[in-house]
Parts: sequence; structure tokens; C-alpha cells
Amino acid sequence: MERRICTWRALNGGEQDIIFRQEHPPGRLGLELSRKALSIAEEQEAKLWELRVAASLARLRRDQGRRAEARDLLAPIYGWFPSGSPPST
Repeated sequence: MERRICTWRALNGGEQDIIFRQEHPPGRLGLELSRKALSIAEEQEAKLWELRVAASLARLRRDQGRRAEARDLLAPIYGWFPSGSPPST
């Protein structure tokens, strides 16, 4: 990146602001970060964080009409509870 900036400045002048635009489809970065957070929570056996991230991703899938994927995300977590579902509050 630094080499690109130096080359650009050499060609176009050194005192101008430089912006390298990046294209990110809406929601893609957030989805990738959520998947990474879920993976980390699983690795660290951080059950509360795993539950929070999985529930958030499941809501997103549900809202997208992808109910089977939402269920698949939550099924392992429901297995933590003796009755097969989280206790109601």
C-alpha cells in the first residue's frame, strides 16, 4: 500500500489527499465479523457470547426467510439445556 501511495504521489504531486475506495456490499463485512465472533466464542467456550452471536445471526436468517439455517445455528445451543430449550425468564 505504501508503495502505491509513493507511486501515486510521484505521478500526481505530493500534497494532495489520497483516497483508495473499497467496495463492500451492504452487510457483508458485518456478517463476516459475526461469523468470526461465533467461531472465536466456540473456540474459547464462551457460552454467553456464543449464544448472543448465534441468536443475532439466527434472527437475520429468519428475517431473510432462511428459517432452516436459523434453526441449524441454534440447535447446538439448545442442546446445552436439559429440557432442550433455554429457560424462560
